[in-house]
Amino acid sequence: MYTRTLAVLAIFILKYVIAQDAQDPIVTTTQGQPSVPHPEFDGIFDANDDSHICPQIEEFNRTLAGDLDCLRLNIFVPPTASPTNKLPVLVWIFGGRFELGFYGRLLYGPKFLVRHDIILVTINYRVGPYGFMCLNIPEVPGNQGLKDQLMALRWLHENIEAFGGDPDKMTISGNSAGSMSVDLHLVRQNDGPKLIDKAILQSGTSFSLNYEPLLDAPLIISDYLEFSTYNMTQALNYLASVDPLIVIEAVNTLGINGFRPCVEMEFDGIEAFLLNNPTSTTLLPSVKDMPIIIGFNNDEAFSAVAALGYIYPVDEVLSGRFNITHGDFEGMEDIVKHFFYGDEVLDEDFQPGVDLSSDISFIYPSIRSLKRFVESEAEKVYLYMFSYSGGRNFIQHRNNVTDASGAWHADEIGYLFDISYMDEPTLEDQLIVDRMTTMWANFVKSGDPTLVESELLPYKWQPITKDSPRHFLGIDTELSVGTSPYNERMSFWDFFFEINAVSFTNMYTRTLVVLPIFILKYVIAQDAQAPIVTTTQGQVRGVPASDGAYSMFMGIPYAKVDEKNPFGPSVPYPDFEGIFEANDDSHICPQMEEFNRTLAGDLDCLRLNIFVPPTASPSNKLPVLVWIFGGRFELGFYGRLLYGPKFLVGHDIILVTINYRVGPYGFMCLNIPEVPGNQGLKDQLAALRWLHENIEAFGGDPDKMTISGNSAGSMSVDLHLVRQNEGPKLIDKAILQSGTSFSVNYQPLLEAPLIISDYLEFSTNNMTQALNYLASVDPLIVIEAVNTLGINRFRPCVEMEFDGIEAFLLNNPTSTTLLPSVKDMPIIIGFNNDESFITIASLGFNYPVEEVLAGTFNTTHRDFEGMEDIVRHFFYGDEGLNEDLQPGVDLSSDMSFIYPSIRSLKRFVESEAEKVYLYMFSYSGGRNFIQHRNNVTDASGAWHADELGYLFDISYMEEPTPEDQLIVDRMTTMWANFVKSGDPTPVESELLPYKWQPITKDSPRHFLGIDTELSVGTSPYNERMSFWDFFFEINGHLQLALGSVYIVEGKRWFIDNFMTY
Repeated sequence: MYTRTLAVLAIFILKYVIAQDAQDPIVTTTQGQPSVPHPEFDGIFDANDDSHICPQIEEFNRTLAGDLDCLRLNIFVPPTASPTNKLPVLVWIFGGRFELGFYGRLLYGPKFLVRHDIILVTINYRVGPYGFMCLNIPEVPGNQGLKDQLMALRWLHENIEAFGGDPDKMTISGNSAGSMSVDLHLVRQNDGPKLIDKAILQSGTSFSLNYEPLLDAPLIISDYLEFSTYNMTQALNYLASVDPLIVIEAVNTLGINGFRPCVEMEFDGIEAFLLNNPTSTTLLPSVKDMPIIIGFNNDEAFSAVAALGYIYPVDEVLSGRFNITHGDFEGMEDIVKHFFYGDEVLDEDFQPGVDLSSDISFIYPSIRSLKRFVESEAEKVYLYMFSYSGGRNFIQHRNNVTDASGAWHADEIGYLFDISYMDEPTLEDQLIVDRMTTMWANFVKSGDPTLVESELLPYKWQPITKDSPRHFLGIDTELSVGTSPYNERMSFWDFFFEINAVSFTNMYTRTLVVLPIFILKYVIAQDAQAPIVTTTQGQVRGVPASDGAYSMFMGIPYAKVDEKNPFGPSVPYPDFEGIFEANDDSHICPQMEEFNRTLAGDLDCLRLNIFVPPTASPSNKLPVLVWIFGGRFELGFYGRLLYGPKFLVGHDIILVTINYRVGPYGFMCLNIPEVPGNQGLKDQLAALRWLHENIEAFGGDPDKMTISGNSAGSMSVDLHLVRQNEGPKLIDKAILQSGTSFSVNYQPLLEAPLIISDYLEFSTNNMTQALNYLASVDPLIVIEAVNTLGINRFRPCVEMEFDGIEAFLLNNPTSTTLLPSVKDMPIIIGFNNDESFITIASLGFNYPVEEVLAGTFNTTHRDFEGMEDIVRHFFYGDEGLNEDLQPGVDLSSDMSFIYPSIRSLKRFVESEAEKVYLYMFSYSGGRNFIQHRNNVTDASGAWHADELGYLFDISYMEEPTPEDQLIVDRMTTMWANFVKSGDPTPVESELLPYKWQPITKDSPRHFLGIDTELSVGTSPYNERMSFWDFFFEINGHLQLALGSVYIVEGKRWFIDNFMTY
């Protein structure tokens, strides 16, 4: 749209007086076929007046101007042109919302362009009701203004040779509505001679328009003019008799702005311009082998947004494009608002509204047309972005703006045309004039805007083809080259327009690490006093820490695996005989342990550790932090090898770490009473219940238990919040680190026992026989079989309900909208900035987008067509897979951790959690867990689980450096503050200089950045999160509940050495 401005300049539409002292050129023409043929000239036609204007409210003083004797054109011819030296021709179509504009030298002075030995033609055409009234009747079929342009092109094709022009080298060009017109000429099916050799589109395409006509316009206008009738012919006849300026005044007063190009009906004997909607036309035969320039200005809509006083009406913008009352459109406005404004909706920052409006009207339509040109086999497509702000910026100059930082809509016109009321260019502006007119003229002559590199044009402007990236030329104070301008915004709109034109199981990402660390059984110093505590099972004797700073009660059994059914629910642990010696934290459930990938563990593993500061007592009950380890639900353990308590218990909180079954013993789901599923989660629940009954004996407060975890442990935390709890409240607060229930998929491998038994040479089709057999086999043999077979689908599942069997999860957590358990609960949730870096690095720069999506969606469904390309384009742009790891890191991180965290955060807020605190950890130091295990010392961010080294005293790490100690102190202080009070930063201090703001229903999405320095902000990775909002919202019906690691040819793809926590 041609943006209105608020400034008024005292410039008049003038009838130019042509100097007659030079020789007057005379040429002979033939009349073409205008809508109504112009009569033959009586004598010589004096072509010396370019003041003609079709009826309109002219744009400078907003006064009525023009008449219907306006179908004129100007031809500006260099002296080198002759019938023997035919020059190429540039035809300019003015813009102005199809409501206003004219062809004269007031705006479109030819001096800058014709000096390059090209002929410039500017044409008039009807606008407003006279040019674009569409009534679906033979008398007024529509698109009169476009047909005027077509008549002008036909006239030029027949006559331009007489002026020294080459009719076979005519380039059509335009800005805004003129550029949209150019595109419509390319869309039009041409049955006659080829009129267009090349095309230049500046800020507008056929995708910028909607095509629904105002069919009752004549009746409305006639009624306003006090000629009331319901007969269309009578109304038209009346309006034809009225002064056109009176009609224009009525249209303006009535606020009718629906005169635009339309899709016509076909009538015998009436030439149609547009019979099909251009937005649904996929290929354009007319552009095959045609060179095209297309582009936009970086801040197209600045003037429009500024005029609105900081408030840009998102709903109104969308209602101009979509049926926003349709049920399928529910929530779409909020998604757009969030993508552009984040949580800071409608403030004094113009830029989000500028970007939104610019994209909708100009930038995204340009990209859509560009794609169509390429698909239609245009010879070359050149893309530009103009962002120069100088003294000749057209709209800025008219608004007396001298301090802009970019280019507004139509600003580039001042560097192509010698606008009559502007001063001569400054040196800086002259350079832009020279560069733009040279490139435009080169293109008109040869189809290549930068024939040779030179001091003036130091870069080769690369065209876009089917096989190339989306190259573009940046036109600013200096020229620049790049690819895929505004790639994330364009990918966002790809989704929006794709999905709304007609109306997840996240993958749990693995990391690859191998480090020669062994699981150790610790030798505890016995020289300090050993504390004894009485529990419901009997007495427990712990051991003091080696430095005496806290007491340790390790390996306490909270439940027992049923030996007859090790894949089913656990059973109570018998009472202790005598004092239980709680001095061993080496227990590990059966698994392929992560450090050396060796078989380890047994089923006597349902244990927990309790680490107690000396200040705890029955009369001084301390709050409790319960830690659930991560490891893909396949591996991990609770011991101090990784989860040393020193950093946390120093803050006067009790730390508890718990073991639970993993792999087939923890997550085999068979939909039968014996193995209903989620045994590992039920183990965790049994531990929480044990703690609720017994933690007070250790000096802990059972009403102040915070559960926390990382990766699969964090997903477990979320699942406990999802679970409907009918017993006593076990959880007071929650901390989720890099994983939620949205990170998991929930479809079990129901035939797993049969497959494993068969592999172990016990073949049967009877599930009970298979389970009985596997219960008799050494668990490590079962784990080895599972690993060899590459079965990786032992995950939480949605259970069937059986009488007398307690279920953990009866509904899919991803479809659960509200969580009653979190009402009034404080929650911390967050992620690391480069969660999946190790995954991507292990793949040698080649991240398989298709396989990722195929693990989550039915990619063979026709509705999914093109989705892989959209994801790839959003993250990789046109560069595709290359040696830049970051796009793949972002993609994988989002799918597995970051976006699930945001989805859960939203659900917590909607469920009326008291406060939700969001963090992003991006510090890279000597204690980053995964980086340390991979001997990486030069990373620039934080990988998955890297934060663990700053919460726990990991046994094999050296003492923290001063820099690392600061991160340790900050994180453990905030975590402990939260466990105590629900507020991680109750007071600002030198250690914690910022107040970590919580998120509520009425607040922005605040977050705390944890890096070398703390920082605060809102809406991290807002554009990526909005992108995924679309992807999961739209492709929900195509989601698969499959395992989140890919199996290729029956083998694990990249998991064997991959570890997540």
